[in-house]
Amino acid sequence: MYIPAMWSIKTPPRVQVFLWLLSHNKLMTKDNLAKRGIEKAPECVYCYEKESITHLFFECVVAKQIWVEISEFFGVELGSNYLLIARFWPADKKHIALNSVCACVLWAMWKNRNSHVFNNAIWTDVKQIWRRVLGQSRRWLILFEGPALTKLEAFVQKISCILDAPLQILAG
Repeated sequence: MYIPAMWSIKTPPRVQVFLWLLSHNKLMTKDNLAKRGIEKAPECVYCYEKESITHLFFECVVAKQIWVEISEFFGVELGSNYLLIARFWPADKKHIALNSVCACVLWAMWKNRNSHVFNNAIWTDVKQIWRRVLGQSRRWLILFEGPALTKLEAFVQKISCILDAPLQILAG
């Protein structure tokens, strides 16, 4: 029996369900809400382009900033589309830290977006998402041991440095 790779990523089960929904374009982004007759302003809460799964997680200027940092930290190309991230999932033992960090980042983006769409939170900057990633990463450390734990601890330190640094905006 074939079991999709997202079910083996070390994350809480609700995040695995989220990843499954993401991979099947079933998340309730504004374009998908509109298909179901739920009217929300179609613009992305971060950049005002039309929100879709691809835009929110990969094409938005905010998402691009985050994926650049993750790509540099792990030394791999990530972020321009779902497949660039999901390609590491089948080799989870080799990429355990990378896969969990990517899941954490996607989950943080989604939770942050939802607080803006449904709770009228006010968007200030990309550090809002980084703070969510930091909090989740710290909570998820208990899931790991050995080299993966060491890599995740280094990632937590990297996020702390990002949050301490002055805000920088990527062009384009």
